[in-house]
Amino acid sequence: MGFVNQSLYTGEIEYLDLAATESYWILPLTTVPSALTTNGQSISIPSGSDSYAAIDTGTTLVGGPSRYLNEFYSQIPGARPGTGNFEGYYTYRMCHDP
Repeated sequence: MGFVNQSLYTGEIEYLDLAATESYWILPLTTVPSALTTNGQSISIPSGSDSYAAIDTGTTLVGGPSRYLNEFYSQIPGARPGTGNFEGYYTYRMCHDP
C-alpha cells in the first residue's frame, strides 16, 4: 500500500521509533548535538519527553513545547503566530519571490 517515489527527494530516509503509540506521530526533537537548526541558527532543546513534538504528516503542522517552537519559527522569514482558529500554530508562506 503505497511506495517511495525516489524522484521527489534526495538522500536517505531516516526511520524513527515513535515515542507514544496511541496518539499523533510523536517524535523527540533531537539532533546531534541536542540542538534544532533552522536557517543556520541552533536552538538548544532538552531531552526526553520535554522534547516531544507531534508531527502531522499530511500538513505542515508541528506541535510541541511552545518555548522551543517559538524559537524555531522565529528563524523562518515571514512566520507569524496564528490567530482565531489557528491560535497555537504558526503560519508562513511555503515559497517567496526572489
